[in-house]
Amino acid sequence: MKFIKYSYKIQLSLILLIILGCVSCKKLIDVGPPKTEVVSELVYGDEVTAINALVSIYGDMMSNNNFISDYCSSYLGYTADELVANSTNVFAYNNNALTLANDDFWSKGYSFIYEANAVKEGTEKSTKLSDSTKRQIIGESLFIRAFCHFYMVNLFGGVPYIDTTDYRVTNIAVREPVSQVYDKILKDLLTARGLVKSSYVMGNNGAYPSNSSIERVRPNKAVVSALIARTYLYMGNWAQAETEASALISNPAYSLLANLDQVFLKNSNETIWQLMPSNPTYLNGYSGYNYILNGSYGARPYLTDVLWNAVSPGDKRKTIWMGTYSGLHFAYKYKVSQANMPATEYYMVFRLAEQYLIRAEARAHQNNIAGAVSDLNALLVRARVTPANLPNYSSSLTQAQCLDAIAHERQVELFTEWGHRWLDLKRTGTADAVLKAFKGTTKWQVTDQLFPLPQSQITLNPNMSNQQNPGY
Repeated sequence: MKFIKYSYKIQLSLILLIILGCVSCKKLIDVGPPKTEVVSELVYGDEVTAINALVSIYGDMMSNNNFISDYCSSYLGYTADELVANSTNVFAYNNNALTLANDDFWSKGYSFIYEANAVKEGTEKSTKLSDSTKRQIIGESLFIRAFCHFYMVNLFGGVPYIDTTDYRVTNIAVREPVSQVYDKILKDLLTARGLVKSSYVMGNNGAYPSNSSIERVRPNKAVVSALIARTYLYMGNWAQAETEASALISNPAYSLLANLDQVFLKNSNETIWQLMPSNPTYLNGYSGYNYILNGSYGARPYLTDVLWNAVSPGDKRKTIWMGTYSGLHFAYKYKVSQANMPATEYYMVFRLAEQYLIRAEARAHQNNIAGAVSDLNALLVRARVTPANLPNYSSSLTQAQCLDAIAHERQVELFTEWGHRWLDLKRTGTADAVLKAFKGTTKWQVTDQLFPLPQSQITLNPNMSNQQNPGY
């Protein structure tokens, strides 16, 4: 049985639009009174419709260009030193000149959080669903909530952690300290991991038949663990980050692919979690269409010289994951740029290479230089044309040198993926020095490391007054 397609193909989409209709609201969580119990009973009184309510969130994430499907990769690439904007509507990111009118991330991020909370609450109240189905749906809902909050706290600093659909609570939510937000993210993730299944599940929560292709598009324990490992890394809990990453690296379901052309194909062995494109026109998602430069398309971003020059000529990440057109270099990790092409690529969210980099960094901070270097060299084995082109890192590196090497490998391995470069520069305390040198003081100020809270949210929530980030 194939994975159930997303909400635009589901006959009950009108019911879902009713129960999740808050996503068009302008206010952070100004969602009005709760939806009727009648609608909730219709959706969560049946296994199929309850699962469809959950799956529709992933469909919403990938139905058009938004916070999840593209902006975290492209817009955050502009704010760092990865991409050059070639369109006026995104120059503000390139110039780090966002205004209080900008709302590309906040409202959409919280709308997904609201959807996750609505599905969780509806499932918890249901007396019709099996225990197995309830556990999986609640676990995935908690994961989605934590995943979105992870990006909100990294983009805006302290943010409200929204764990309810109760408008009486959400309409006056306050910003919470970053450390507290991380604690709540971790709590949700640890709970989620205890609820979701170890194997990937189909649209009906069933196991995949042995003769079918396994779609890695609904979170299982490994997917949750991938975000737990990253969260521990960002929190500076090196020992736990290493433990979580090691478990994924040793999992036989995942492996580094020797052929870089295959990494971003749907359900590749390097995939821990991908999102299935749901737009009926862009069946391979938006990354190829948005990044690949050719004569058929207008303004597209291109790679900075900083990124291009960071990758060695003997590194296949330059020859396979980067392209050149009319003297400009572009991201070429995704190969399908045309609309209406058969689906061969899904949008990569978590892959095994990141776990090697997480473990390397965690080991380096614990002065296990040999272990860290071993992880870096595992990536070089597949990246280099010959050992002479890209020699192994030496275990005699100092800790500082090893951390520099890890930062470099993250830069050339994870470019244009989910804003890793932007977030790495900020969390390692190097953003000000690197981006001031790259962009100059007319385009970069230290306060640019946090995005402005949309003024509309501050105006409408009395507890958000005087809470704007510095510099705006």
